[in-house]
Amino acid sequence: MPPSSGTLDSLHISAAAYKAAVLTLVLPYGVIWFSAFYAYDKLQAYARKVRSSTEGRQFKLVANGVRILAWGLALQVIIALILSAIAGARPHFKGSATVLNHYIMVIISLLGFTSIAAGTRALIDSIHVRPGRIASHVLGIGFIAFGVLFSHLAIRNSSGAGSPYHLSVYPLMFTVVVPHLYVWFLGFMSAWELQLYARWVKGVLFRQALRKLASGIAIVITASIAVQFLTGVYTGNAANSLGSLLIVVYLLLTIQAAGYVLIAFGAKQLKKIEEV
Repeated sequence: MPPSSGTLDSLHISAAAYKAAVLTLVLPYGVIWFSAFYAYDKLQAYARKVRSSTEGRQFKLVANGVRILAWGLALQVIIALILSAIAGARPHFKGSATVLNHYIMVIISLLGFTSIAAGTRALIDSIHVRPGRIASHVLGIGFIAFGVLFSHLAIRNSSGAGSPYHLSVYPLMFTVVVPHLYVWFLGFMSAWELQLYARWVKGVLFRQALRKLASGIAIVITASIAVQFLTGVYTGNAANSLGSLLIVVYLLLTIQAAGYVLIAFGAKQLKKIEEV
């Protein structure tokens, strides 16, 4: 996306330097794409291997969710480039382009994690297991506190020339903040349910592979949350530099790629177990 004047002022850089910085993100994003498609390929291979078993349909749902996320990563960048080109020719379109990018990201995440969550919930239903009451309450309270903090950061930075959202408070809350929180909740619940499933199924190696799968999903969600928090905290803070921002972004992208690789390793290990 082309930067607004407020963003350039907060970063203390020129438009040319901003574009150069954005180009340096191409390689990390390429690594994430490869990792996401690699994870989908291994999950899909395992789902095909067990398609005739009771858990075959559930793992197919999980694989389809990762596929949506993988294709979504590429689709978001392609659409962002198109919108950026339009905004370059029509400066008044910059705000609308930013809003569209946010909505596309939310829709893709909703579709992907809804499919993953449907698969993991069906898995624990198949063994008649539910999360413990105390753990559920702790998760609920923690997530409410987290949601309040994220909402505060989003609203605080929703005004001004350097706003990352270009939306007024109510549209921002109901079309960006709430959907993001729902997606993150689905992601963490999916990881938790996979951990529960791994705890109750038979086979040490099978449980280890499922834990890798669950940990990978949790890492992908955590990195996504960190990126959104970075957006909320960084905007309008003149004390930050572009260099520090890029370092943090590189780190988060690396963590996200590692999450997809862990998903792939877990799925690959599951397939090997089935082949024995």
